[in-house]
Amino acid sequence: MSAARDPAPSPGAREPASPDAAPTPDATPELIDLVVDLRRPAHLLCDPRGGVLEAGGRLDLYGLADVAPGDSAPEQAACLVGLFPFHGPGATLPGVQTPSGRRADLHLGSTPRGVLVLLLDAQEGVDRREPIQQRGNDLSLLLERLEVRGDPWQGLGDVLSAMNAAVLRRVTAGRFEGVGATPDWLVQLCGGPTEALAPGEHLPFLENFLVDAETLWHAGGSGRVRSGVWTEAGPDGDELFLEAVAIQSRAGGSYLIVQRLDDTFEERRELLQKARDTALRYAGLRRELEKKEVLLRCIVHDLKGPLAGMMGSLSLLRGGRLDADRSAEVVALGLEQASKQHGMIRDVLAVFSAELRELDAFHTTPAGAPDLAEVARERVAGLRSAFESAGVRLALDAPDDGAELKVVGERTRLERVLSNLLENALRHTGAGTTVTVGVRRDGDAARAWVDDGGPGVSPEVEPHLFEMGRSGAGATGIGLYSCRRTLESWGGRIGHEPRPGGGARFWFRLPLARDGWFEDVEDAANE
Repeated sequence: MSAARDPAPSPGAREPASPDAAPTPDATPELIDLVVDLRRPAHLLCDPRGGVLEAGGRLDLYGLADVAPGDSAPEQAACLVGLFPFHGPGATLPGVQTPSGRRADLHLGSTPRGVLVLLLDAQEGVDRREPIQQRGNDLSLLLERLEVRGDPWQGLGDVLSAMNAAVLRRVTAGRFEGVGATPDWLVQLCGGPTEALAPGEHLPFLENFLVDAETLWHAGGSGRVRSGVWTEAGPDGDELFLEAVAIQSRAGGSYLIVQRLDDTFEERRELLQKARDTALRYAGLRRELEKKEVLLRCIVHDLKGPLAGMMGSLSLLRGGRLDADRSAEVVALGLEQASKQHGMIRDVLAVFSAELRELDAFHTTPAGAPDLAEVARERVAGLRSAFESAGVRLALDAPDDGAELKVVGERTRLERVLSNLLENALRHTGAGTTVTVGVRRDGDAARAWVDDGGPGVSPEVEPHLFEMGRSGAGATGIGLYSCRRTLESWGGRIGHEPRPGGGARFWFRLPLARDGWFEDVEDAANE
């Protein structure tokens, strides 16, 4: 559209400052604070797995007022599902739907303290943008399909009025009359009766557009000119989004269509949000599949190692050239590798069976619950010879009174947890050191721990100790992950801490078995 006149300066415009004017203080920091405040920011500081470390800002605006440290961010906000674990430098998702229903621009970035999740209010921008394109497209399609012959505009005016648009017939320059039903909002904007509308006198943008429209109407023939979208203040002070189309019909009539575009399209917005959520879930599933594929390759690789040792031992024995002492060493080596592979296979089966048996029955009352102190004594006695053969002393630190420590759980799987921790300690402890197993009552729970004299856990590995394939405890890190899944399914916890004198302590805590324990847990979950 060609410019017909220079627009008048806005009432708030300032004259250019003279070169001799005194310098003003730098207002940049104040402006930045103002702009940030207008976006109503809220933030979550999370660990790479999505655990909340810190929360602040306008959390109430986005339905996150109850978020507290220790919560899972994806469980609190569906817009974060599929984004954790997060290891990338940064990501931006515009216009996501927050738990309160309000739209926000979501920014994620890695910082030295953790993953920063920043929410900036985007509701106003979303409300403006989404309906405009759709309504403009609807109007274009209607005009393209309409075969303008004779003067069918009377019926068309009623149709377009139902679409929140007005059809105006040009009477003279700048004067129009309504065709069909004219929407009330346009009558109020123009401030006059429908038979003598002068929209250009009340709508400055439209006044400029009518210059181009008059060029079309005087050119003869047929055609149309679009104004593009502009905004006007409505009668109630609300902002209206409008678009005008000037049309010259083949029959010689001159028309102006003005359409209001600020109606909300909730169904379309929900559809876009669902598509975005689906895309996030799909991305999350892809990451999980990729992780499982990597894990499977790691498992195959680790199982091949002991198998190669066994095959080498058998090959040496088949040769028949070894004396009795050397043959005994080779047999011991083969048995050691077979035991190692057996343990790996057991860990793999334990992990996948835990995935399928999350709701397996376990004991919560003293009558059937396992005795943690007894399990610890039996595991120490059963594994002491294996530790002694490696030159490592295995000790037990338990009360001498023989008191029971009945805990929530299932005996076989509890034995497996303790065995995993002891085997992990043996792998990382050198000859001449001591591994200690301890058990104690801890309030309404029981606590067990395994202390080793190894090199300890590096800071890089520690955050991933209990993740599948990421623990660094063994080649694939399945054992500690299996321990975590098992203990958490019983309402327990597992953790690690460095020992002051060197080495590591792996501990776990389980609630004491008692009558009514399961009912109390259910009541607490429903509160």
